Amino acid sequence: MTNSYRQRFSYVVGVLLIAACLRLWHLAQTPPGLYLDEAFHLLRAQEIARGETFPVFITGNNGYEPLFVYLSVIPLTILGPVAWAGRLAAAWAGLLSVALTWRAGSELFPKRPTGILAGLMLATLFWNLDFSRFGSQPILAATAAAGTMAALWRGARTGSPWAYSLAGLSLGLGLDAYLGFRLFPLVPLASGLALLVARREKRPALLVGGLLAGGVALLVFAPLGLFFIQNPQWFFNRFNQTTEATLGGVSPGAALVANTLKTIGGLFVEGDSNWRHNLAGRPALDAVQALFFLVGAGVCLRRWRSPETWAIHTWLIVGLLPSVITFQSPHFGRAIMATPAIALLMAIGITAIWERVKSRAAHRVMVAAITLSVMLTTRDFWGRWAHDPHLFEFFEVQQEWIARALQTAPPGSALYATPMHIGYYHDLWPIEYFLGREAYQRFGSFNGQACSVVPSQTTVGATYAIIVPDDSTTPAALQAAYPDVTHTTLRSLAGAPYLDVYQLPPGQTARVRVAPRSG
Repeated sequence: MTNSYRQRFSYVVGVLLIAACLRLWHLAQTPPGLYLDEAFHLLRAQEIARGETFPVFITGNNGYEPLFVYLSVIPLTILGPVAWAGRLAAAWAGLLSVALTWRAGSELFPKRPTGILAGLMLATLFWNLDFSRFGSQPILAATAAAGTMAALWRGARTGSPWAYSLAGLSLGLGLDAYLGFRLFPLVPLASGLALLVARREKRPALLVGGLLAGGVALLVFAPLGLFFIQNPQWFFNRFNQTTEATLGGVSPGAALVANTLKTIGGLFVEGDSNWRHNLAGRPALDAVQALFFLVGAGVCLRRWRSPETWAIHTWLIVGLLPSVITFQSPHFGRAIMATPAIALLMAIGITAIWERVKSRAAHRVMVAAITLSVMLTTRDFWGRWAHDPHLFEFFEVQQEWIARALQTAPPGSALYATPMHIGYYHDLWPIEYFLGREAYQRFGSFNGQACSVVPSQTTVGATYAIIVPDDSTTPAALQAAYPDVTHTTLRSLAGAPYLDVYQLPPGQTARVRVAPRSG
């Protein structure tokens, strides 16, 4: 092995080890709880693992593509019903997106450091880190996008039919993964047209390769495509829900202009306000990343005739488009397939500045700036965001606590929780997931502020999880009906209500008095 190859191999191993450590670290720091979508995915994954169903499309929870659920079956089978089974699948998808972005940069700009720098930028981007630990399907859009472009440009450069086939495979899997990815075929299409214009001598090979990639993508997408042909309402269902306020509004043009400004502003000024997606309001790019991104975008615009420029800029625009045409803009989840393109532009900016300034002092300043950026991301993600009390609500921690409390009940006993009528508690998927199928069948929820639910006779006992102070009525009713009831109080977070657990003794009849009717 030559020194050059040894050096490259060392770089590869080093970056992969750093990325793997970051992923393991972020898993260890994963916020408690389990969001509704995450729990719903894992419930469907359990059904697949049990062999009960093998869906082509999942119609529950507004309907969505099934690839992430199938991927979650693997860690779920190995680890059991833990909260981070789906998040582990997302973490490895995020790690793969870093590797594929690195490869895409190396194929777009061979013999340049663009690839490895792009991988580094993506691995340390708060946006990518967040969705790489969120157990849901958006991260697959970034992975599939990077894989498609890496393989496509490999095919264009070498003529390899295997590379074109891998491009088609990545494209098809992306369409099986996430609704927003339906726009991404515009990117390889624009890239192919730019290559046909710029490289006339390769047109026959490029056309054959493009047809091969398209054919493989159609073959992979065929089962889901057939489902949509037979059930067109599901093709449009979630799309119509998210675009009703923009494309279906009174002034769609004004709405699109406003969303465009919000989406662009989300990169530099004020980012996604959803605490699941971001440290609410934090711009997608810090000052250092924004500088490199703008320089890289400017360099590409100067080379506007280059097919690589057309590919990356089209990728950026199409990647951000789902956030532009839907409500809640800027929405980092819907626009996540733009992150590899953003990382590539940052890498181009770094390379351009490094080559332009020649002094060692300037290079040291650049290294210090990149190090500072990494430190800021580390502080914001594992420090400020991971410990913010907003996550208690946004990741349904209370539902996990309720389920954990009910797991202490004697086998076969009745299970209750109150009050479960407030706000978003119409979906109890985290409780269902943590309790398990058999225990969930013995579970009931009610609004203790409006009524009291007390079993007339507890054959094997009953356990109540009561949110305090939201329900001050049920504890008194239980103590009146069962004087021997046992009571414990679980921990709470700052600003979160306490959770009281009451266990009724088995084999006793409730002492309930009915007040006489007056008049």
